[in-house]
Amino acid sequence: MYFFHPSGTVLTDVMLGRCSLPEGSKFLDLGCGTGDTAFYVSEKYGLDVTGADLSDAMLERARRSHPELSFVKCDGQALDFASCTFDGALMECAFSLMPRQEELLHELYCVLKPGAPLAISDLYILEPDMERARKNCIEAQKLIYHQRVDAECTQDQAYPSPFCLDGMFVKDLLLALLDDTGFDLEIWEDHTKELRDYAAQLLMDHGSLENACRRLLPEGEPGRTFCDAKIGRNTGYFILVARKRKTAK
Repeated sequence: MYFFHPSGTVLTDVMLGRCSLPEGSKFLDLGCGTGDTAFYVSEKYGLDVTGADLSDAMLERARRSHPELSFVKCDGQALDFASCTFDGALMECAFSLMPRQEELLHELYCVLKPGAPLAISDLYILEPDMERARKNCIEAQKLIYHQRVDAECTQDQAYPSPFCLDGMFVKDLLLALLDDTGFDLEIWEDHTKELRDYAAQLLMDHGSLENACRRLLPEGEPGRTFCDAKIGRNTGYFILVARKRKTAK
């Protein structure tokens, strides 16, 4: 999620260690932001990294800071890569911000090779109201999959996530989405302590999360992309690694 990176590269290393990719593997950093993680992964693990983001401001900074890497403007719902291109992929603090997550995950499934790992870190609700979560899922899917009318074709409509509440993932719904899309979960780890330590440091350094967002994001990048989540005591942070299923269940 651009500059939002609890525990720095420590958790990146945990996820990449579980990915177990050999040098030269083709690797996609989706939601790469300013490209710092893409550069780190390329340098430390010797991977052939492509960074993808929808933000022009982020990509401009990434290309300026890391000209040796490839960065592309890309909508996660329509990844412009051939099928089975990548040996692995990463979404750090980005997936919960992306619209149409079901379509996005299907696109990732298509561009990953069979058996390829997908690493994700993001926010989730520690103790979700599952009745509310299920109702939200049903209502969100009704909006997403209803029959379109001509007037909607010119609207930049924001669709709610069926898998999140208050901008954060509901663990059971996210894991079900991964399984339904064709990914087998290998690890799920809670790292809420790292999130709280990181948030406390941001508050000490900048006075508020809003100030941190304004000062650290590139010029021209709207602050709301930092985090739409209602962060509080019920906010958790996770990492996971799942693999594209080689054969259907």
